Amino acid sequence: MAHALMLLVMLSSAAPNTSSAPVSAVVPAPAALAARAPLAAPRDSSRSRFFSPPVFATLSAAAIASAFSLDRRAWNAWSDSAGPVHRAGDAVSRFGDLRGVGPALLGAFAFGWVTHRPAVTAASVRIGLSVFAAGAASEAVKLASGRSRPDRAPGDPDDFSPFHGADSFPSGHTTVMFAFASALTTESTSRWVPWVAYPAAAVVGAARIADDRHWLSDVVAGAALGGFGGRECDRWLRRRSGSKGFRLLPIFDVGRGHREVGASIQF
Repeated sequence: MAHALMLLVMLSSAAPNTSSAPVSAVVPAPAALAARAPLAAPRDSSRSRFFSPPVFATLSAAAIASAFSLDRRAWNAWSDSAGPVHRAGDAVSRFGDLRGVGPALLGAFAFGWVTHRPAVTAASVRIGLSVFAAGAASEAVKLASGRSRPDRAPGDPDDFSPFHGADSFPSGHTTVMFAFASALTTESTSRWVPWVAYPAAAVVGAARIADDRHWLSDVVAGAALGGFGGRECDRWLRRRSGSKGFRLLPIFDVGRGHREVGASIQF
């Protein structure tokens, strides 16, 4: 699923590169990237009240609280521990972790390098770091909450034992997929991207419930954490990549019979 999304975005940015001159440059700042490829100009939703941290936190808390009240009902309605729904949920949920997203991002990185599109490669790095950050935050919350999964505590969504190893809340798969979707949407100028990326992430979240691995509130919390965290981390990386204090972007050195790729980190 993540592979298909990245492939579509890469193809939408694959305008022919007609320059025959050798290229030797660090990936340019956001203003310069905007002229190179569709992935280079992020969506500026900074004026959106919905995405302001206080408003988003309030709405997310309300959604998670509502989901908590519906956990048992949703489990009774959607959980299918042995039937075809369970098998389908297990198959779909495999796309929602780093084993699915990681290869997609590596493929996009390689695509940008081979086709001499540093904007695509730099965007892949930022998306990858955003997904990793959101996933790490999810693991920290999992450890602190200690909520038992539905297959370990059937019908009992209130089983919490902080710091005792249980790891249901929030859903890590959902966090990763929504972080991927939000960072990809931030990077891309294509209007169709959010209409594909977010529903794909929601399908993975629903699959985790059908797979009897998460409660409804786990999925809602993962969507909120991944969606907001992925977007904000990607925007932060864009701002910092243009500063003199910190840089983490691919370097290209392409000349006659010579090609290198690496990473630049400066403090």
